[in-house]
Amino acid sequence: MLGLAIGGSAAAIRWWPPAAARHTPARTTRQALAAEPPLQRNPLVQLVAHTRGGYRDGSYTGPAFSAYYGWVQVQANIRGGSLVSVRVLRYPSDRSTSRRIAHIALPRLEREVIRAQSAHVHAVSGATLTSDAFLRSMDAALRRAAS
Repeated sequence: MLGLAIGGSAAAIRWWPPAAARHTPARTTRQALAAEPPLQRNPLVQLVAHTRGGYRDGSYTGPAFSAYYGWVQVQANIRGGSLVSVRVLRYPSDRSTSRRIAHIALPRLEREVIRAQSAHVHAVSGATLTSDAFLRSMDAALRRAAS
């Protein structure tokens, strides 16, 4: 119900939702699922699942990218066709703020790219420039591992 009072007067406009929108006893979850058509398999999702992690074994180093206060460069270590570890070769460390940002952001980025098996992950908030440089270097390293 929606009510409206104008200028303190007692007049009000009332609105009631249509009957279809009013509360009605809900079907059980099982009944609702039984009434839905079955989900169709998406061939694109299957393609991504089969191609993820198809890297050549070895260590691949990406180029260094500027993070404004310094450079970030990473090495991707591939075993069994999957990214198993990341080694940060260079990162901004000459200022205490840079060291603090790197200490927080780099381990998170390492975990995320290993989990995703890709450099296509979100940047760490508060470490945008470091994240961008890390992910660009990682993307280049993984492209080398894929070709």
